[in-house]
Amino acid sequence: MKPLFINLFVIFHSLLLDSTFASAQGSKPFVIKGRLLNAPSQYVYFNQGNAEDSCLTDKQGYFTFRGENEEELEYRIISKIPNIRNIPLALHNQTVHLVIDGTNKNAYAPLGSIKMDGSPSSYELNYNIGVITNQFSKQFKVLINELNYLNSVGDSIAISNKQKELDKARINWFYASKKGVDKAISPVTAFNLLIIMETAMYSVPEDDQLKNDLTQSYNHARNRFSKSRLVQDLYTAFVKQNTISLTLKNINDLPFKLRNEQNDTISYEMFKGKLILVDFWASWCKPCREENPILKKAFSLYGKDNFTIVSISIDKEEQRKNWIAAIESDGIGDWTHLINDFNSAYNVIDRYVINAIPSNLLIRPDGTIVERNLRGQKLIDAIGQYLKP
Repeated sequence: MKPLFINLFVIFHSLLLDSTFASAQGSKPFVIKGRLLNAPSQYVYFNQGNAEDSCLTDKQGYFTFRGENEEELEYRIISKIPNIRNIPLALHNQTVHLVIDGTNKNAYAPLGSIKMDGSPSSYELNYNIGVITNQFSKQFKVLINELNYLNSVGDSIAISNKQKELDKARINWFYASKKGVDKAISPVTAFNLLIIMETAMYSVPEDDQLKNDLTQSYNHARNRFSKSRLVQDLYTAFVKQNTISLTLKNINDLPFKLRNEQNDTISYEMFKGKLILVDFWASWCKPCREENPILKKAFSLYGKDNFTIVSISIDKEEQRKNWIAAIESDGIGDWTHLINDFNSAYNVIDRYVINAIPSNLLIRPDGTIVERNLRGQKLIDAIGQYLKP
């Protein structure tokens, strides 16, 4: 087994952002004791942020990982067994026992092929992230496929009705996640579900009630998990993001300057004089890629007018190949694509305080930010409206 050096990271899962904490004397140990049934002598990986450990299971499939931290944080057990490649754990000062059965995916409800003891926080995390998210993901997939078909045949009434159905499903996802946040015993669960709530909120037309309910859940989590740096830092970022959205009125005050697929530097100044949609996404972000047919439609309708799209990916540099492959796979190469620079002053995550993606800005030719986080037909309609003389 390789030595495990665990840095403490805040992981914004909609964005996979990392923020390292220094280790301190208050750290306490945790242990993971696991077994892969019917899978002897396989590698198992233990991951947190950019830190990773690995070990080879013995002939009976047993494995052990050890670490320490100052507070409950999220880790991942990763295996090559189908359907259980990635198991989230919320750990601090405890020993968790795992039995993973790759041959019977319905063996242990509600966690499918996983039996888990010794960590109520980890069980809660898996239930909320696994069961709830998977339930809605299946529903979204069906609705989005139907919506894409309707877009291809141009049935505007059916498109509008199907979009409303999808929006309603995403609002239900928002409130299912809110229920989980407000009942959570684990700061890691609350952290993940708050980000899901933001993602769901930004996926539907702007709604003041959703904003108020999200703020309420943030305040509730902040008070309940007052000793969790994970939750407190997320709350601080949420407040900062709202402040930026209120104070940043013109992109000229914080212009972007990043590199494209060919590694050429592209800046906002090159697009001045046009109506611009700046879209923030990533190759690994499923909700982002589900929005790409809408972007294609917008560009098809208005790309010959005084309008363009600038898509800024928050993929990391080591994910560049995945980013380029996603552009090609989704057929969205007709407009400008840039990749974030996490190490420069133009890091868009810090610059625009992005906590969740997909996210976007609609910018007038003079740089004025006129709309934020538009989705679906509302995005199409807004572009058409702002292009009118």
